[in-house]
Amino acid sequence: MVDIKGAVKRPGPYSFRLGDRVQDAIKRAEVTAEADIKQLNLAARLIDGQEVIVPTRKKAKSSKKAAPETSEQAEIPKGLLDLNAATEEQLLEVPGIGPAKAGAILQYREEKGGFATYENLGDVKGFGPKTLENLKAYLIVY
Repeated sequence: MVDIKGAVKRPGPYSFRLGDRVQDAIKRAEVTAEADIKQLNLAARLIDGQEVIVPTRKKAKSSKKAAPETSEQAEIPKGLLDLNAATEEQLLEVPGIGPAKAGAILQYREEKGGFATYENLGDVKGFGPKTLENLKAYLIVY
């Protein structure tokens, strides 16, 4: 079972056979026009419980931003990180979330059993309306 998210028409969990690849997963979920599959390793084998996040193309705004992409940049799931499944390491990659906020999210999740909606993030200490607005582009509750 693999959870497919991001720039796909049909996100959600899918069952696959042993040996299936990322390419098989994104084919079943149907990528959108904004999808940037060049950032994915299409040949990677799928693993039970894996999350495949199809990134969107980044629009070049200035020559400063045109630095070569690394695999670390490609792993930042802009707009798609599930608050109920994200690891501390993934949360720390989100701009505006440091160790204290990541820890607060994990503690809230443990104590409350997870987030019912994105807006529940406002119940976590240190997350006010402005922070919620800024993080909306990176976090979601599935």
